[in-house]
Amino acid sequence: SVASSEAPVRASAPPPALEPADKERAAEQALRQAGGFFDKEKYWDAIQLLEPQVASMPERLRTRGQTMLARCYLKNPKWARRAEEVLLEVTRADPRAVDAWALLGSIYESKGIRSRALNMYKKALELKPDHEEARQYVAAHPPEEPPPAEEGGLFRKLLRKP
Repeated sequence: SVASSEAPVRASAPPPALEPADKERAAEQALRQAGGFFDKEKYWDAIQLLEPQVASMPERLRTRGQTMLARCYLKNPKWARRAEEVLLEVTRADPRAVDAWALLGSIYESKGIRSRALNMYKKALELKPDHEEARQYVAAHPPEEPPPAEEGGLFRKLLRKP
């Protein structure tokens, strides 16, 4: 018989589960590092760092992680939809996520959906009245007034002869 020159393969043990305090420190470190990448315009590096970690971040840090991830996605116009989906998920999970509401406002403004943008910025202002970007947007975009109604109303219009 031929002797195998390969050593037997042992199943490696899974890494030990992190304690909650360790998970929080690791998440904070990942957020700091991703912020550094973002500041250096290394958006792809930040995405690669955050994508695999954001779902397992402690709840209090997950919103920040998802919002940072969405900011990075927005640097590529082809990923705007992905950013919007992440931010909508954030606002469902944490309705008090001011930055997520404001970022959604900027997405809708860039798409020309002004009424939705205005609503997102108003939501951000409700949560944080001194949010500068939202305050400026709302001040510059007063709600549209409906056109004045014609005398006689709709019924009269329908009966009017051409």
